[in-house]
Amino acid sequence: MLELVVARGVNLQTNTPVTSVTPDHTHSESQSWTVNTTRGSTKSNTVIHATNGYTSALVPELLGKIVPVKGMVARLVPTTERPELAESYMMRFSEYEYDYLIPRPDGSIVVGGARRDFYRELDSWFNVFDDGSLIKGAENYFEGYMQRHFRGWEDCDVRTENLWTGSEFSAPL
Repeated sequence: MLELVVARGVNLQTNTPVTSVTPDHTHSESQSWTVNTTRGSTKSNTVIHATNGYTSALVPELLGKIVPVKGMVARLVPTTERPELAESYMMRFSEYEYDYLIPRPDGSIVVGGARRDFYRELDSWFNVFDDGSLIKGAENYFEGYMQRHFRGWEDCDVRTENLWTGSEFSAPL
């Protein structure tokens, strides 16, 4: 899709933080916006805020309505024969606790969740913009994950190859 839109003339700017979006009142016949970035400004009739949990930084009236939440994700790599996962899964353990699993073509599995290990530590994940550090206390959540939750995986060797965090959004608690 990216190749198609760029071929049609879309000017894609990556690694270019937007610092503000302001109404441009120079054209009275239609609403337009000035988008200010670290590399300069541009004007547009349409602005899409695809900023996830960071939305309120550019749309202050959404402060407290869209709240960033930090989550944990791991890439699990089976090193022995194991049953194949053909589908993605959502596993719900309680009202507030769920994990998702996405099998990858290379045989690895991306698992997101671990909320059980950090949910009660609200300051470590709720309204947290920083996604540059792991959530303390949740680093070992994914060890033995497949063996604990899936039949046929009990004797499989699965290692956690990558572990990272990310920010998404939530409604206020």
